[in-house]
Amino acid sequence: MDHITFARFTDRQQAAAGIRGMRKSDAHGLRICVHPGGYDVAAFEDSLRYGADFGDSGLRHALVLGLAAGLIGGAGIGLLLAETGLFPGTYVQGAVFGAVMAGLASFLAVSLLGPNLVDRRLHKLVKGLAANEIVVTVHTDDRDAADRVRAALEASGARVAEKSVA
Repeated sequence: MDHITFARFTDRQQAAAGIRGMRKSDAHGLRICVHPGGYDVAAFEDSLRYGADFGDSGLRHALVLGLAAGLIGGAGIGLLLAETGLFPGTYVQGAVFGAVMAGLASFLAVSLLGPNLVDRRLHKLVKGLAANEIVVTVHTDDRDAADRVRAALEASGARVAEKSVA
């Protein structure tokens, strides 16, 4: 399981100290990406959209919400269609039909649009990013390495957020 750690540093020296600390921590298999400040949140998100991998996106969260909304909304529409007689079946059949069709449609739509969403933890971390601040994204292969990375980043004074990706 991959673990992703997002860190926000106040300046380049602090970021350099954090990266040196990670490298000294014996955490192997690190993939480090440095994002310089000077962006507003929208510009930062645009830079991630075109250069990020799956872990930086909010695709999984969007898929769950999209599927749930489609199933619930579709069931309601199916019940309404069965009530008005536009669906030739029982209420239960109308609700199931509506839920399945709307669930599939929303799942498809979100799977196409979801990779453009920035992970909500990363979004919260970069809100109000100043010109001299740095954001570092670190991907690790195991939990132990992620814990060492987090400790090294926090020791250098970074604000840290984490997530796991299956």
